[in-house]
Amino acid sequence: METLLKTDDRKMNSKINDVVCFYLESNFIKVSYYNGEESIIENDFIGIIHKLPQNKFFQVNESTIINADYIKKIRYCNPKKVLLQKGLELNILHNKYDELIEFMKKKYEIA
Repeated sequence: METLLKTDDRKMNSKINDVVCFYLESNFIKVSYYNGEESIIENDFIGIIHKLPQNKFFQVNESTIINADYIKKIRYCNPKKVLLQKGLELNILHNKYDELIEFMKKKYEIA
């Protein structure tokens, strides 16, 4: 597993389109890439949110940020879930579901 340090933003930025999601684990952030690789970033979660392209990434719950380009399906059931490519299934916070739908409509210019 590759470790990305706080100061190595260029390395993360070079792979940003390949990032499927970021998720908080204890005191670090794990990055999951489309090719199956994972990295660790030593940074605060809020700091990562503000560095990411706002038209591409969305925070679905308190510990996960997803790349909307990899959404395969959004399920409206209890609990609400988002299914990403590569079979990753994540819970969506109840109050984030409508926000995610609006985000996707805007991203793909759906009326």
